[in-house]
Amino acid sequence: MAEPPSSPPGESASAEDSLSWYKSQYEVLEQELAEFRESSKELEQELEKDIEQAEKRERGLQEKAESLAFEVEEWK
Repeated sequence: MAEPPSSPPGESASAEDSLSWYKSQYEVLEQELAEFRESSKELEQELEKDIEQAEKRERGLQEKAESLAFEVEEWK
């Protein structure tokens, strides 16, 4: 698809030219939005995976801390 002009047609442009310009702008924006949504979805999935891993690591460390605290109490 050809890159549309960056500014809208002037008052001297025909209705057909104006309509064509706005339609092409709409199509470009629609494609950009679709790409943004897809990349956002992928990023969200990656972040959720990172959160799950961090929570698992935190649970493991919390269990270890509790175990060590219990061991300290036994030594007292």
